[in-house]
Amino acid sequence: MPWNPEYYMKKKEVIKILEDNKITNVVPPRKKMICPNCKGNGFTRHVFEAEEHELQCKTCHSEGEVPADTFFFQVYEDKNWLNEWSPCYYHGPCLDHTLFRKLRIIQD
Repeated sequence: MPWNPEYYMKKKEVIKILEDNKITNVVPPRKKMICPNCKGNGFTRHVFEAEEHELQCKTCHSEGEVPADTFFFQVYEDKNWLNEWSPCYYHGPCLDHTLFRKLRIIQD
């Protein structure tokens, strides 16, 4: 079992020790992530027959970023046990669009 300072000390003492030994290389948590629907552009491209339209992204409201702490219904493609591409459904914080094939957020 690793040593837990909170088990041996009071909470105020632990906070004081943590404040005295400030770590400068800590990366702050992300507040926003790049929108997987528009990939940070703010607009989505829709093609129907010979017409091509650019519409504002409904997921991020044309900001290009979505909050990292909100949950979304998302769909991406992954290989199944037959080695075929099939859709996978996920509900949770926004996934990174560079790691998942054809990641899309399902609109409510």
